[in-house]
Amino acid sequence: MGRPPSRFGNDFSSAMAASLSRFGVASPAVICFPTAFLSAAFGSCARRRPVSEMERIIRVQINVSARHGHLSPASQSKITTKVSRLKRYFNGLTALNVTVDLQNPALPAVEIVASAEHFHQMVSHEVSAHLWRSVDGAVQKLEQQLRKHKEKVRDHKHVETARKS
Repeated sequence: MGRPPSRFGNDFSSAMAASLSRFGVASPAVICFPTAFLSAAFGSCARRRPVSEMERIIRVQINVSARHGHLSPASQSKITTKVSRLKRYFNGLTALNVTVDLQNPALPAVEIVASAEHFHQMVSHEVSAHLWRSVDGAVQKLEQQLRKHKEKVRDHKHVETARKS
């Protein structure tokens, strides 16, 4: 007498029977498996990330440039890491352009231009006595703009669905 047909299909049943035979268990008709067993038997396919987390992995082009001076590669990479945290505030970002103006060395100016899909460019400026304060201030201003835009988009969609009801 063969096994009863599985509601998951023949591939799942045969894979389950093969993994059970590895552990020395005969295939009974009804089996309950803990999650740890499934992940040990089938690997990472049993633990897939939800779609919302996969949508957060987005590619944003980040350009760092300097006017009237030069930035070291270490400074450029540090600015890139500080600016890269902006992509978690809005999924539609396509590019972040950072321009550091070193015309007045005592007051470096930082400008960040964010380009987004289906939306105009968002710009933030900051001038401070230290370069890193300027970068942090410009990033903070752009974070606020992105949060505000995201709330507007979300609230607008929410209002439309409420009217249809």
